[in-house]
Amino acid sequence: MHLNEMIKRHQELRRISRKKTRFMRTLFLGVAGLASASLFATETLTNTEPEINPNIVGGVESAQGSRSYQAMLLMNGRQGCGGTLIADKWVLTAAHCLSGVSTSNLTVRLGAHYRNGNEGQTHRLSQIIRHPSWSGNVQYGYDVALLELSTPANSSHTRAALPTQAIQEAIAGVGKSVTVSGWGLTSNQGSPSNVLREVDLPVLSTSQCQQQLGNTIDGSVVCGSGAGGKSACNGDSGGPYVALQNGTAYSIGTVSWGRSCRGATAFTRTFSYKSWIEQYIGSDDDDDDDDDSSKLANGVAVSASGAKDSKKYYYLDVPANATNLSFVTAGGSGDVDLYVKAGSQPTTSSYDCRPYKNGNSENCTIYNIQPGTYHVMLVGYSQYSGATLTASYTAGDDDDDDDDNTGCSGLNEWSSLTSYVPGDVVSYNGVRYESTWYSTGAQPDVFTQVWDNQGNCQ
Repeated sequence: MHLNEMIKRHQELRRISRKKTRFMRTLFLGVAGLASASLFATETLTNTEPEINPNIVGGVESAQGSRSYQAMLLMNGRQGCGGTLIADKWVLTAAHCLSGVSTSNLTVRLGAHYRNGNEGQTHRLSQIIRHPSWSGNVQYGYDVALLELSTPANSSHTRAALPTQAIQEAIAGVGKSVTVSGWGLTSNQGSPSNVLREVDLPVLSTSQCQQQLGNTIDGSVVCGSGAGGKSACNGDSGGPYVALQNGTAYSIGTVSWGRSCRGATAFTRTFSYKSWIEQYIGSDDDDDDDDDSSKLANGVAVSASGAKDSKKYYYLDVPANATNLSFVTAGGSGDVDLYVKAGSQPTTSSYDCRPYKNGNSENCTIYNIQPGTYHVMLVGYSQYSGATLTASYTAGDDDDDDDDNTGCSGLNEWSSLTSYVPGDVVSYNGVRYESTWYSTGAQPDVFTQVWDNQGNCQ
């Protein structure tokens, strides 16, 4: 079924049923046909949907050649998704774009400006690699995939770099403008654009994103604001969310999903999958060089993959009076070993903590916490893929004069990016909560079985 036919059919069904239901559509034209059916989920709505008239949505035509990292995914010659060129033979895209495709019917075009034109360079594929933890549901994360080109892209096409934690914080922190581009619909249930379009979507905080999307969002997702009727839309999926620094384009995210092409757009955060990506495309970093350790952010999971005997290094800066410090690996396949040491990088013979368990589920909880830098080493006992590493702590209260246990002075505001353990105390929307169980992303006023409401802040 073609897109216009699908839209007409959907409208007719709504008139017949007269049900007040709205649809959360992922930003994909259904790569199973690359023009067949969109993916939908339903939720009850008590009021009629507001009409919108946004003018990608609300953006402008890109200057020709200005987004040369932009890739176009074509199935049997028809465009349905986007991608980002990140290495000579590698394109980053969304896993949900690849349902039902193979190297025999999917191609990638680079250097295109017109959706229906023939300019640019078309590549066949050597392989299609979906993240091993991809479940088929965009809201469960891992919506990321790699496409290996059979021949290298020519030198005229920009390769978007993978950001480090420091670069990501510098150019894609909350409120920073990041650009999304594509050939998607220019309005909800509208028509695809025949020219490459782009729009700047400022990065949202996790709480702002959750409010706009109505879903719990974890650290592997970065969201762009939908203010002013601006958004990615169907057909933009898999495409780039890119920021510039000193003339270098950095891949901040990949278009994943949104609601009816309005409000926030959810992007798969590139940095969270940097290690998994580099397992295939390679890295300029030397994993054995102390200066090439990757900085960890409190409560933000990073993806890790590696070969047998490989070593990857990370570090976390821990402030004074921090409590509940832990380092956790989980998920994926294979067997990775976790090593942690305060003050200097661990080795296989010198460390403060080494669980040394089978599989990828390992936990180092630090009890005698010292302020400063904690170093982490991941070692591949065997080849492993799709594991996550999360370092987290609860910041302490520096106000020694505040003995009011019912107030919120000095408490950290609850964050969906932080992992909490029993006994942690936070404030949220003017209310004090104490954690009664282990959680990450469990909003205190929703998950009452996890958080104990201790009253309003005084």
